Amino acid sequence: MTDLWTIGLAAGLGWYLARAALCAVAATQEAIQAQRPTGLTLQVIALGTSAVVLLGLTLWIGDVGRLPGDGGTRLTVALAACIMALGAMLNGGCYLGSIMYLGRGKANFLFSLLGIVLAVRVDLPGAWGIASHPSLRPQPGNSVLGVATLGFTVIVLLAVRTLRRTHGVSLDARMGATLFAGVLAGTLMLHSPGWGYAAVLNAVGRWGIAPFDATLVAPAAALFLGAVASCIAAGTWAPAAPTWMGAARCLTGGFVMESAAHCIPGGNDVLLLWVMPGLGGYGLLAYSLLLSTMLLIWRLFGQRAQHV
Repeated sequence: MTDLWTIGLAAGLGWYLARAALCAVAATQEAIQAQRPTGLTLQVIALGTSAVVLLGLTLWIGDVGRLPGDGGTRLTVALAACIMALGAMLNGGCYLGSIMYLGRGKANFLFSLLGIVLAVRVDLPGAWGIASHPSLRPQPGNSVLGVATLGFTVIVLLAVRTLRRTHGVSLDARMGATLFAGVLAGTLMLHSPGWGYAAVLNAVGRWGIAPFDATLVAPAAALFLGAVASCIAAGTWAPAAPTWMGAARCLTGGFVMESAAHCIPGGNDVLLLWVMPGLGGYGLLAYSLLLSTMLLIWRLFGQRAQHV
């Protein structure tokens, strides 16, 4: 039976993720087309805050052995990150963006979840021998944890100061939601390492192949219900029925994202909120290339639009 602690953390995370709007697709589009790196800076704050909590609690508690280990080979991780970026842009939102849009009632993104399930069922990376699986490693020494926690604290403070100087108090609510999301993510990842809503979709995709872990359902449901409740409370709940084109895009995008995630391993939500905060080097490689690919595509798309 899933413990109430995990369910509560997941519900709170969904609430604040819907307010923080940490979608990598939207953030990179804003950085290129609007020349505002606001969304990217908020991602830095979420990453840093999760790291401070995850590493700080690890330092305080002692040897828990719950930090991310190695991912796939560097070439596989790099290529998969670029493919994940393409899938997210086709989908219209990354793993985190899908939470936000489903919270707002955009039914097309239900097909993103279906695409993830189909990707697990088909398992192209497994058939091609390039799938990778998450692992845990012994935590580094206290000196490394202490320096890393201090370093991430400085990064968060600088990012917050940059946004306050640029936007004043106009971003305070969204920035506060990002900080809370980071705190909850770091705590949840220490308690349930590598957890993500795709975990329950992976279990559904393997139905009949592997035992179904029913304990994954309640936290995943709590995450999305938290997002929906947050959007209703904020007045951003605007249900929209699926369209044929939108559903097809999200189905394909979800399939591509999850297929790539199996090679890294992990979607961008896990990379941002657990792997990089936990000093998993492959997370930095994957996320850097994911964002770089999106930025390049938005740059090329913007230049093409200006010439038309």
